[in-house]
Amino acid sequence: MPGWLIVTSWVAAALSFLILPEQQALAYSATCWCKRGHHHQDPAHKMTRGPKSARKWGVVEPVLGAHGLFRVFFQDDGTFPNNPDHPVMMAKDAFRGSDQEARHLLQQAAWTSPWKWGIFPYHHYHSTAWELLLCVQGQADILLGGDVTGTMVTIHKGDVMLIPPGVVHKQMREQGGFALLGSYPKEGCSGPVDTVTKKPNQQERQNILDCVAPTFSPILEIDLMQFYQ
Repeated sequence: MPGWLIVTSWVAAALSFLILPEQQALAYSATCWCKRGHHHQDPAHKMTRGPKSARKWGVVEPVLGAHGLFRVFFQDDGTFPNNPDHPVMMAKDAFRGSDQEARHLLQQAAWTSPWKWGIFPYHHYHSTAWELLLCVQGQADILLGGDVTGTMVTIHKGDVMLIPPGVVHKQMREQGGFALLGSYPKEGCSGPVDTVTKKPNQQERQNILDCVAPTFSPILEIDLMQFYQ
């Protein structure tokens, strides 16, 4: 259930060439998310419902025009479905208020009253709901996307992560009394929030497709739709 990523050196170099000079600071910031040695080659893509050849699977990329905001797409790895249509969204040092203030913002935006805990130490995903995670204490290394195509990220206090249905995640290690708030949209879910640890059945795949992507982040307070594609 529940970052910042250190991409391999060649990815960081590539980003610096692809991005205009005024955007190079964002590319550099992306190196703070990824852990070395946890970016893998992509298997055959199974769930895509449209042309997505331009996507860099498993690569954390800065969102141009949105300082401190990053995204990463994951495709089906043969066991876990992930979500080729929507990326994991991550925001660095995005919230500095109290737990109570965060709870108020979430509930005011029609998200559930958040739980406070860590992340399961095993691979799991939710087929029926998006999940918003706000780190409120300590830090932790989180493996997103599974063992085959996954990327390790580190999430610190104040960081926010928005995880689409189907994207598998797992806590690897933590320190400093790691804790976060977790919440789900009250509307747009395809059923009660579930926790799945295996290859999805037909219903769970349909659940993922039926979830409505949130258009607004209650903690980040930004329009999300422009960043999904």
